[in-house]
Amino acid sequence: RRDQLLVQLFNMKQDYLRKENIRKKQVADLEKMIRQFNETSIQQNEIVKFQEEHMLQTRAEIQKYEKETPVPFPSFNTEGLASLLEQLEKLGSIQDIAVLYRNKTEPIRRIGKYGSVKGELKYPNGLALDGHNIYIANTGNKRIQIFSTEGKFIHEFGKGQLNFPHGIALNNEWVFISDSRLNAVIKFSKTITN
Repeated sequence: RRDQLLVQLFNMKQDYLRKENIRKKQVADLEKMIRQFNETSIQQNEIVKFQEEHMLQTRAEIQKYEKETPVPFPSFNTEGLASLLEQLEKLGSIQDIAVLYRNKTEPIRRIGKYGSVKGELKYPNGLALDGHNIYIANTGNKRIQIFSTEGKFIHEFGKGQLNFPHGIALNNEWVFISDSRLNAVIKFSKTITN
């Protein structure tokens, strides 16, 4: 009987030591996971800090550029935009024509008509002026069309290169087109586009 008790005590001790070793290993594993989490957290915080600093630096560079770079043409203000849209609706489909305005609500010229051939427009979205010509982002026809200030068709470009031209801006050398389906801003030389 005494031998049986000794065997049981020995087995209990071995079981306890085995469980204690398992517990120690689990504690060590947890401590390792916590260290790894802390290291990862520190790295992620450094990445976020770098990105924030980079974003602030980029924002400062953009603001500096905007202050130093003159805007060659006026842009629409939100006050006149509502009246402009109201007048466009009175004239016909906003999606099929481009209308030039002298003031907020007084139309001076209607350019183009609905269609797909040269000089016709389908869902025009963006418009830019360079003093001599009117550049229209012709979204539905996937191209840019250039008209004279009198409304005469001059040239088109971007067909086969653009998918959903939406916005347009230009300077003396370049025409910039934002294309929302390509998720890109595409730059064309003005010498090629004219």
